[in-house]
Amino acid sequence: MKDVQGVNTGFSHLDAHAKSVNALAMRALSVLSEQVNSNRHFGQEIDYKSICAAFIHSDPDTCYKALCGLEAQDVPYSDIVDHIIPNVARLMEEHWLSDTLSFTDVTIGVARLQEVLHRLDFEPPRVDLNTAPRVLLILPKPELHSLGMFVATHQLRRYGVRVKTAMGELPRKIAKDLQVHTYDMIGITCSGPRSISATLELVQAIRRGARTFVPIVVGGACVGQSHNIKQLTGCDHVCGSALKALEVCGLDQKMKMALRHN
Repeated sequence: MKDVQGVNTGFSHLDAHAKSVNALAMRALSVLSEQVNSNRHFGQEIDYKSICAAFIHSDPDTCYKALCGLEAQDVPYSDIVDHIIPNVARLMEEHWLSDTLSFTDVTIGVARLQEVLHRLDFEPPRVDLNTAPRVLLILPKPELHSLGMFVATHQLRRYGVRVKTAMGELPRKIAKDLQVHTYDMIGITCSGPRSISATLELVQAIRRGARTFVPIVVGGACVGQSHNIKQLTGCDHVCGSALKALEVCGLDQKMKMALRHN
């Protein structure tokens, strides 16, 4: 099946946003790996170059063989999501910017990274559903990537957070949802200047639609690009990680309480 601009990725049910990865997406993906760039996990050397090569190989099964190799090294699921996938994406970005990987290779590679995220199985922690934080993650329509949001979704769910995602939804639809549902935090992905206006429009719609105050956090590649993202978008916080977002919104203690009750 032709998945990405006529390129056969080897997978048939990729998310639509993974089909249009470009420079904007790659800049956003690089933010994911800012905190951890080490090749060493639990004393094991991680061969990112080989993993990167596996994800752009003509045989799509090669990337799963690479994952089996990580499992053989006893690399935990959390490291694969938090470190391996973001660092492989960062390496693809570096190769693309240096013209050692083609646009097609990078598109296939990132699409497969996202497919791996979809297929990875993990058992979320048991939480008290009445007290567990509820978070809405939004990918604005101008955004061309979704891998970063899915990584954040996996991380939050692993913390015991109840997560709902909205991709490419119109601001008025988000506002309508907020008239029915309540959240403890709303996160919006913003990759840079082209997404500022869409993010501002979303923030304004959230303010109008929410029945009660809900903190809005902006994250993504915009973090570190500008010092006035908060002023430009009207959000409450700008954060580079899911856990930090929970902390600045005061939800870390609520999360711990929800976990403690089970």
